[in-house]
Amino acid sequence: MSLLARHSDRSIILAARLLSTTLIFGILYWAKIVLIPLAFSVLIAFMLYPAVRWLRRFRLPHSASVVIITAFALVVLAALTWTLGAQVVGFSAKLPDYRENIKEKISSLRGAMKGGTIEKLQDTLDTVAEDVAKMKEDEDKEAEKQERKENPNSSAPTRPVKKPAEAEPVAVYISSPPRLVDFDTLAALGPLVEPLTALGLVILLSLLMLMKWSDLRARMLTFLEHNLAGTTIAIDDAGQRIRTFLGTQLLYNATFGVVVGAGLALLSVPYAALWGLCAGVFRYIPYVGPVIAAVLPLLVSLVTSDGWSQVLGVGILFLVLELISNNLIEPWLYGSRVGLSEIGIIVATVAWTFLWGPSGLVLATPLTVCLVVLGERVPSLAFIARLLGSKPVNSPHFHFYQRLLAGDTLESTDLARKSVNEIGANATIESIFLPALSLTRREWMAGRLEADRAEKVADTLSLVFAKSIPAEVEGPIDGRDPDEPSSASPGAVPVTFWATCPMSDAVLPLLESAMKSLRILPDRVTSRQLAGSVSERLAGHPPAAVCLLHLDPHDFRRVRGRLMRLRAALPHTPLLVARFGGELFDAAERASLATAGATALATSPDGLRASLAPRILDFSPVATSSS
Repeated sequence: MSLLARHSDRSIILAARLLSTTLIFGILYWAKIVLIPLAFSVLIAFMLYPAVRWLRRFRLPHSASVVIITAFALVVLAALTWTLGAQVVGFSAKLPDYRENIKEKISSLRGAMKGGTIEKLQDTLDTVAEDVAKMKEDEDKEAEKQERKENPNSSAPTRPVKKPAEAEPVAVYISSPPRLVDFDTLAALGPLVEPLTALGLVILLSLLMLMKWSDLRARMLTFLEHNLAGTTIAIDDAGQRIRTFLGTQLLYNATFGVVVGAGLALLSVPYAALWGLCAGVFRYIPYVGPVIAAVLPLLVSLVTSDGWSQVLGVGILFLVLELISNNLIEPWLYGSRVGLSEIGIIVATVAWTFLWGPSGLVLATPLTVCLVVLGERVPSLAFIARLLGSKPVNSPHFHFYQRLLAGDTLESTDLARKSVNEIGANATIESIFLPALSLTRREWMAGRLEADRAEKVADTLSLVFAKSIPAEVEGPIDGRDPDEPSSASPGAVPVTFWATCPMSDAVLPLLESAMKSLRILPDRVTSRQLAGSVSERLAGHPPAAVCLLHLDPHDFRRVRGRLMRLRAALPHTPLLVARFGGELFDAAERASLATAGATALATSPDGLRASLAPRILDFSPVATSSS
């Protein structure tokens, strides 16, 4: 009954989340006429607020600083608009001078197409059209002959009816008295009313937000006072990321515009500065803006140049710049700084464009940054950060375990080899292989993984280990050279490694590889061997140490039982207990193992090596056997 209730609760939660998501999307779509100016205002306020804070350092009042920065921004915007308008007007005035170039380009294109594939295709289509028209005419004549045979009376010639002469049209002029208001002019200005109103609303809201910045922040914190620390950190983090993104975007777009303008000037394209400015401005519109910025100078060079070399040069310039920008600079410059993945940026851009059109295209990245920051701070929105953020979703060992679980030996081997190249073989064993085995054991004990599947994962891991880890793993321990012979024993020292669960059997070759530097002679004891026979064998030839290996706290009782049996058979032999995979010993477990006879505990291969090293150096077979 509880299981059914649990499934029912999960279904209700899933339905509630889907309903909430649908409702949010509906609000964003239907309220966009209000939300779009508000979003632009917040964006502009975030952009200008650092400048306001900078002016405050000169002991200017807050309101005066806001007015000065806002006026300066409006002056810069007006200057850019006037410069663009003047350049466009000047270029439009010179367009008639390039009429001959346009005619020459058209004639050259016609000459290039003459006799080519396009002309042959056109001739073929014309021929087919003529054949179809002739066939239709023949069919009409045949149908007319058939009708005359069936109805002979209908074939009698009829006299043409003489139409009366049409009268000449008379011109009619409609005059109206002069009007005080020209409604036609007002109707023509109608399309400009909405964007101008939206622009005025954005400027007003931005000014008010800057004026009441501290008050708005305090009200937002009060609204979310149940998590004041998290909300404060989230707001500061979002603001910092947005300011970083906007500042970086401004600097990069300006640099891109300067490079484009310089390149077009070297190619002698008229009004190169104008097209460079357009290239920098249009880059604020993702995906569409760069295309428009490239098409404009291409059309200009096509109209103004005498040949095709300048057109080709402009195309190559934009192609090279876009390839470098899209594949090298922008992913590093934006993705790592704002915390968004490349796929996340594309998905967010498509979603916001669908909801808000061109405005959503411009606002996609800043709005998504805010959502990702909320997802990192609010548990219920964590899925947004996982889907759109740039931080790794899973740890390396979890990804490795997932590939082992899927039976993907190829990708698992690639992950292991990459880790070996980056952090070394021993660190790979400790941070990837052992945690993956521990996770497999934990899933098995929890009933989420069948025994056959768990053993298959262990077999795949052993295969990947053999392919990815070098045969020899070198490294000094405790400052000693592994090639230097020990004073106590010039040969290898016997050490027994006893796996206490089926999953830890796969640890034995990994651990042997990690212990290469200790000059030991490993004795592997698998979990399938009987504890009594193993204890009797070891009592006859005591090793330097015995290490009991396990991966999960669920195996604690089995480990303690074998430890007590070994302590009875080997009263003077060091007995070490190792738990690999990330799970630590608690205080009760430490006390219980010490009572059972454990000499030392370890939770990593490095810790086990450090505990074994002095005992191996002090090992004396004669003294141990005589005792």
